[in-house]
Amino acid sequence: MKIRKSNPVAQWPNRGRANRFEPIARPQITNSFRLEPGSTVFTVGSCFARNIEAELQRQGFLIPSRDLFKTTEFQGFNHSIINNFSVPSIYNEFSWALEAAGTFKANDNIIEVGANKFIDLHLLSSIRPASFDVVIKRRAALSTYYKSVTEVSTIIITLGLSEVWFDNQTECYLNSSPLPKVIDRFPKRFELHVLNYIEIISYLTKTIDLINETSDTLPNFLLTVSPVPLFATHREMDVAIANTYSKSVLRTAIEEIVFNYDNASYYPSYESVMLSDRKHAWMDDQIHVTPEIVGVQVMRLVDAFCGGNGSTLSREQVIERSRLPMTRAKRVEFFNAYSEQYSSDPEFALEFARHLNTVGQHKRSLILLDMIELDANAIVVKATALRKSKQFQEAFDLLSPAVDGMSKNPEVWQELVALFLDQNDPIRAQAFVAKWLTAMPGAAANTFRRCAILFLQTDTGTAKAYFQKALNLNPENDFLKKELSKLQELEIP
Repeated sequence: MKIRKSNPVAQWPNRGRANRFEPIARPQITNSFRLEPGSTVFTVGSCFARNIEAELQRQGFLIPSRDLFKTTEFQGFNHSIINNFSVPSIYNEFSWALEAAGTFKANDNIIEVGANKFIDLHLLSSIRPASFDVVIKRRAALSTYYKSVTEVSTIIITLGLSEVWFDNQTECYLNSSPLPKVIDRFPKRFELHVLNYIEIISYLTKTIDLINETSDTLPNFLLTVSPVPLFATHREMDVAIANTYSKSVLRTAIEEIVFNYDNASYYPSYESVMLSDRKHAWMDDQIHVTPEIVGVQVMRLVDAFCGGNGSTLSREQVIERSRLPMTRAKRVEFFNAYSEQYSSDPEFALEFARHLNTVGQHKRSLILLDMIELDANAIVVKATALRKSKQFQEAFDLLSPAVDGMSKNPEVWQELVALFLDQNDPIRAQAFVAKWLTAMPGAAANTFRRCAILFLQTDTGTAKAYFQKALNLNPENDFLKKELSKLQELEIP
């Protein structure tokens, strides 16, 4: 209970208050190490790993995978051909590169698909077939790339999926599905497996142990789950269901790894993308993440793991700080410092408008709100500005659709009660308290507490009754006891 009370992000945010989940979700990042600016970062995993490394490179970090595409063997190829989607296939590459006993067996893993045309079963099938010698050279270059992991201080592993193909001949998992003609040629060689939690933990543990044991210095691991969904499933079910299992089991496995290894951390890119507004998060194919959101992820990563840069804040830091609780003086100082630079930014503008409401600049708040999309978060802020500007009917009209829909947002109901109290109409205010209780019966204690605070300024008797009702539902609450005691003292002649 103490942890929950002291944790500023322990509760899911409501619309209408500082909302760190909309339109772009920004879950809190816990950083356990420092990422040195300009340092070398090894990235491995699904296509989201390529997105991250491209943005990191633009931020000035050194990315070994980019050097791979300067080699003769990989020059001209799309960077996506080294995507690695599953935990077993990631382990395979590190094992072949770092373990003497894990030497890649070319005769088993490179097969002929045409006249002097060969493929590496562990590279994506989109890479064009070539002569045996060329494929061997590609494998050697890839192995050199994976060996470089021992020289870096930070490794980002992005896990993609748990639906994988198994090679019965080599007893080894592949990175992607074999070509249809390869399956037809070897009908009993390959089979589909859906990895469970224990299997994923096993391969992930072996991967981290191997890198820890062979690295020059103990590296830091930053683990993520790719938000990019399974493009298609080979199972007889909706791809949405298959994808949800895959991401869930990968995320659960990472939680265990982070608990077990002091040098492993989790970065919540998956939660950030999945909780963000879809029109911001996804490109038209609904598979790939928009550059805007990728940029947000990398900037937040850099901000969190590189630390601050003196007094200069990035755009992401400004947005996140605008939603943090501050003293009135600190809040005035903050918005004065950044309002000119960011007032046209919709996310900043909403928080700036909320601040302006608290300092009595309601007309200025309304001007700002007219420039941004009026979503469920902005409606409450605008209703507050209208109410405090005594535009009562406009405020009521703005909130009415939410009331008609029996909104579950306490901020909407609280604003409505305040709206009628400001018009000296306690009867209608109490009528909306009753509707609020009907809409949210499971939150009655919180409703009574909020309403008691609202009525304190105009009707201490009603406030006392609401505090008592809240205390009856939550008898151990010290705040309620203290407020009731104050009101009782006022009644003593």
